[in-house]
Amino acid sequence: MCGTTACAGATIVLPKPRQCLQTPASIRPYRRFRRDLSRRFVMTVLKPILVLLLATSGPLALADEQRQHGAHAHGVGRLDVAQEGTTLHIELHSPAVNIVGFEHAPRSKEDHHTRESALARLKDGAALFALPEAAGCHLVHADARTPRMDEARHDDEHHEAHAPHPEQEQRHEETHSDIIASWRFDCAHPEALDRVKVGVFAAFPQTERLHVQFITEKRQGAAELRASRPELHF
Repeated sequence: MCGTTACAGATIVLPKPRQCLQTPASIRPYRRFRRDLSRRFVMTVLKPILVLLLATSGPLALADEQRQHGAHAHGVGRLDVAQEGTTLHIELHSPAVNIVGFEHAPRSKEDHHTRESALARLKDGAALFALPEAAGCHLVHADARTPRMDEARHDDEHHEAHAPHPEQEQRHEETHSDIIASWRFDCAHPEALDRVKVGVFAAFPQTERLHVQFITEKRQGAAELRASRPELHF
């Protein structure tokens, strides 16, 4: 349809339709920039949102809802795994009794030692998570804390000058404390990340089950790990 055509002996010049127009060279880099920007938006904005949605949906959300309504399952924990580029994030939520052996605020030197020793072992992500050697991963950050246990300890210190009230003692006995631990690994070859063997069961035998949600560059899903089945495959 581009060009000219003859009509009753006269030559009529037809306007070029839109498909005949060529993209100016000056616009092509802009279009490439838009495509690159879209990809970066997916990786930096949409993917973290997806991780959040995974963490707040399905069986894990149900477990969180149950905890919020008073359910506290000893022996059961939650593990979230997310890989983004060369970074692997792992986060554990667990009743403190699974890791420390108790959930009340430390009351003696032995309690303090037990708690600090457990948290130190929990921060050793290299010992807790066996990753494929070909992935070239190394631990760059680790953190472990017991928010409610620390809060209860602060309350005890604040009221230590006062005689304990029976109701207060009962409330401390019924306190349910959780441990939140997180690890970040940097991996030279993330394409080789296809599994992780979780050593939490061996290090902390009171942990019986872990509900896992994961998202990687390859796929996303959920699994349940046990001491007899501690390996997660992506």
